[in-house]
Amino acid sequence: MKKKPLALISAAAHALLPPPEQAVKCSVFTATLGVNPSGTAISATTVIVVDTPLPWPKPVFEHPALAGVDITSTGVEARTVRVLASVPSDDRPPTATVFQRRFDNTIAVAIAIGHRQIAEVVDLVLNAEDVRTIDGAREIEARAVLVCTQGTHDVCCGTEGTALVADLHGDPRFDAIQIFRVSHTGGHRFAPTAMTFPDGRSWAYIDADRLAHVLFHTAAPSALVPWCRGSWIAPDPRSQAAENAVFGRQGWDDAQRSTRFEDLGNDIIRVTRGLESHAVRVTVERDIPIIRCRAAGGLPAKPSTEFRTEIL
Repeated sequence: MKKKPLALISAAAHALLPPPEQAVKCSVFTATLGVNPSGTAISATTVIVVDTPLPWPKPVFEHPALAGVDITSTGVEARTVRVLASVPSDDRPPTATVFQRRFDNTIAVAIAIGHRQIAEVVDLVLNAEDVRTIDGAREIEARAVLVCTQGTHDVCCGTEGTALVADLHGDPRFDAIQIFRVSHTGGHRFAPTAMTFPDGRSWAYIDADRLAHVLFHTAAPSALVPWCRGSWIAPDPRSQAAENAVFGRQGWDDAQRSTRFEDLGNDIIRVTRGLESHAVRVTVERDIPIIRCRAAGGLPAKPSTEFRTEIL
């Protein structure tokens, strides 16, 4: 897979880079800057997690078992799909676990891969009007945590993500929760990162206590939104930032309702959830560099944007 050339960072972002003599981890550097992670989440209507033997290359789709998997496809009804590799479990045969948004809820199925190629199973998901009807599919509880642990992509996820998984496996609060060690989900500078279901939200600098609050709704969204990278329901980063602002004002039941987004221009996005509608102004707070992890001066660095939101 041919790599794209890195985009240049702005002068403002360049001024934030670490000194040339420093070689810091990207997650430590980003935390030092106090970056708001809102607007950096996965956006999709369907997430497919496929058991893929270690080791994983970078990118993971160069793995032989993932040959032919089209990561850019959309399925029926223009569904957007994100495919992630997961560390296989000793407790089950190779499986593809699918999380899919349907109106106001999330459904999940486990599909036995069997003698099929992973690409074939992904194609079945892409073309199914209802993934529960796929041959070999079994509907399962949609509550799950996906933790990025791909150390070949970034050392922060490899260390911090793996440590988080160990914490979760040793915590009885998560005994009934599916825990997946998955490939790169973006945002390694916020490690450890996780994606939770059924809400489909991505999280930065997450730990076991915050994940328990997310899964069991034992804390208000307002207490957790500073760590929320965004929801899979939002189609783009600015919409994710707008939805995050609304999420912080509402309760958990409100956040599960069907949501619509409308770009009104002048940096304003209307977020309509149920019978409630909020106009949110989304502007750029800062240009932020995404540094190369443990590289001198963080170079080469990539550009990123931190958003500011205001509910009007």
